Amino acid sequence: MTLKKISRWQLKNKYFFASVAVFILVILRSFVFRLIGNESVYLLPARRLIDPTFLANDWTVGAGAGGGSLSIVFSSLMTPLWLLLKDSLAVALTGRVLVWILLLYALARLGKQLEIQWYAFTFGIGIWLFSGQSLAAGEWMFGGVEQKCLAYAFLILSLASLIQSQIIRAGIFCGLSICCHVLVGGYGAIALTTALLVCRREYGFWRVVKFALTAAVIGLPLLLIAIQYTALGSSSDIPVQPGINIESFLVVFRNPHHLDPNYFLDPKRLIEVILYGICTYFAVTLTVARAKAKLLLAFLGVLLAIFIAGLVARQVEAFWFLEYYPFRVADTLLPLIFWLTMPALIIQQGQMLLRRPEFKPNHSPLMIPLTLLMAVPIVWQVPGVVLEMGRASKRFIPSIWQYTTQTEDTFEEISHWIRDYTEKSATVIVHPCKSNFWITAERAMVVNQKAAPSNVRVLEWHHRMVNLNGNKKFKEVGFEICEELEANFPYLDLQHLLSIRQAYDADYYLTTVRRTDLEKTLIYHNRDYYLYDLSGYSLQLGQLR
Repeated sequence: MTLKKISRWQLKNKYFFASVAVFILVILRSFVFRLIGNESVYLLPARRLIDPTFLANDWTVGAGAGGGSLSIVFSSLMTPLWLLLKDSLAVALTGRVLVWILLLYALARLGKQLEIQWYAFTFGIGIWLFSGQSLAAGEWMFGGVEQKCLAYAFLILSLASLIQSQIIRAGIFCGLSICCHVLVGGYGAIALTTALLVCRREYGFWRVVKFALTAAVIGLPLLLIAIQYTALGSSSDIPVQPGINIESFLVVFRNPHHLDPNYFLDPKRLIEVILYGICTYFAVTLTVARAKAKLLLAFLGVLLAIFIAGLVARQVEAFWFLEYYPFRVADTLLPLIFWLTMPALIIQQGQMLLRRPEFKPNHSPLMIPLTLLMAVPIVWQVPGVVLEMGRASKRFIPSIWQYTTQTEDTFEEISHWIRDYTEKSATVIVHPCKSNFWITAERAMVVNQKAAPSNVRVLEWHHRMVNLNGNKKFKEVGFEICEELEANFPYLDLQHLLSIRQAYDADYYLTTVRRTDLEKTLIYHNRDYYLYDLSGYSLQLGQLR
C-alpha cells in the first residue's frame, strides 16, 4: 500500500468519522419517534401509489388539490418503504435516516472538495444544525423526510461534482434535484449555470452548455408537471372570485413565514443576512483555493441576488414572483457555506497566532482582527446552540420512552379508534391543523391546513377553512390561524355544523369539547376528545330523525 493510498484512506476515514459524529447530532436533534413537519402530507402520495383507493374520497388527496403529482419521484422512492414496513411511523423514521445519510454524504463530498479539515467540518456543521439551518425564511434540510431534502442532497452533489470538473455527473445530479423538488432544483440549476458562465474561462463555454442541457433533459418532465399544476385557472371547476389575487393570497395569508419578507424579515434579521453574506465572502476567499472559491462565490452570489430580488418584489407587490419561494435556497445554503468554511478560517489564523512551523502566513496583519470580527457570529450563536441541544435532548428521550412503552397521546388514541371502528369511506370534520389525522386515522378530512394547493384551488381550501372557523374571517395569517380555529372550531353552531356535513358529505365531528346539543350522538371519547356521529341528524330540523 503506497503512502499516497494510505493518505487518501486516512482522509476518507477522518471524514467518515466526522460524518458519524454529525449524524449523531442529527439524531439527537430530529429523530423523535413521531411524525414531524409535513411528513403526514408528503408520505401520502407514496402510499396511494400502492393503493389508489386510500383516501380517494378526500378533497385534497383524491382530487389532487394538494399537488401530489409534483412529488412523483419522491413518492416512487418512498413506495418500497411502504411495501416493506406498512406502518407510517416506521416509513417516516427509515426515510429520515436514508435521506440524512445521503445529505451527509453530499456535505462530506463538498467539504473534501473545498479541503476543509474534518474537525472544522464537524464543528461547523454541528453549529449550523443547532442554529436553525436558515437565515430568515425558515428553510431547512435536516428534519422530517420530504422531497426538498433529497433535492438539496443532489444539488450539493452537483456543486461538488462541478468543483471536480465532472460536468456530466454534475448535470445529472442537478437534474435529479429538479425532479425531487422543482423549486430547489430549479433555483439551484439557475445558480450553477450562471456560476459556470462566470467561470467560463476555467471551464469552457461548451461545458456550460453540456451541464445545462443534461440538467434540463432530466428535469424537464417535472418542470412541465409543475407548470401544468400551477397554471390551473378559471377553466377549472373552481371559479376565480372577483377581487381576489391568488398570488398575494398565497404569499401574505397562506405562506408568509416563507414568502413574505414583511412577515419574517425584521431589521435585525436583515442586518444578520447582510453580515452573513459579507463574512461568507471572506471565509470562502481565505480558506478555499482560488478557482474553487470563484465558482462557489458565484453560485452563492446568484442565490443571494434572487433573495434580494424577492425583497424588491415585495416592495412593488410582485406576488407572481414571490409565490415561487425566491428566498428558499439562499436561506439555507448561505449559512451552510459560512459554517462550513468559517471554522477552517479560525483554525488557519490560530495557527498563525501560535506560529506553527508549517504555517506560512500569506495574508496581511489585518487578517487577524478581521477573523476575530467574523468569529462574532460563532460566539453569538453558541449560547443558542447549547440551549437548542438541551431542548433536543428533552424531546428525544421522552419520545423514546413513549415509543417503547407504546404510550399514545389522546389524539393518536382516538384517531386509531376512528381507523379501527369507522367505515373507510367516512369523512370527518376535524380541526384542520391536526394534519397527522390523515395518517393516524386513515380517514378523509374536510380540509387540511398544511396541504394548501398552490393554484386556484386554494380558494376552495380557504372557503373550507373559513367554514370550519364558524364562517368567521381570519384575523391572523400563516400558522397563527390555528389559534383562531382552536377558539372557534369546538363551538360550531349546530345548524352551521350540519350545513358543513351536507356540503362536504361529512359523517363525524371530532372536537375537544363535550357538546350537550350532540350528546345523543356521542359514540366515543377520551380525556381530551369527543367523537360525534352526525349521520342521524336532519339538516332542516337540526334534530335526530
